Amino acid sequence: MDTVRDAPRSMTAAGGTALGLAVVAALSLMAAHLLNRGDAADELASLGFLLGWALLAWAVAIAGVAAVQLARSLARRRPARVDILLLAATAAVIAVTLAAHPPFGSGGASA
Repeated sequence: MDTVRDAPRSMTAAGGTALGLAVVAALSLMAAHLLNRGDAADELASLGFLLGWALLAWAVAIAGVAAVQLARSLARRRPARVDILLLAATAAVIAVTLAAHPPFGSGGASA
């Protein structure tokens, strides 16, 4: 059960987890893209794409929960800068990953 004292730590942990998942997802998608261009087995590239998209989806979900938690805490107290920076970095990594590997369209996984 979270107490008032544990709330900042749990928000920081959620932001750090979301950032870590987003970075690993971006690396997985990049590796899968490189494997897909080479002579590697298609199974490895497909596994990399699936892993990357699954991790990115989890990062978005956790970042969303952390953002709601941060917004709710704004009324009660001033949030720590590290929480805001972690969520901003997570949003930036997710945005860059989606720009580099769009889920649909001409640059999507279907191409």
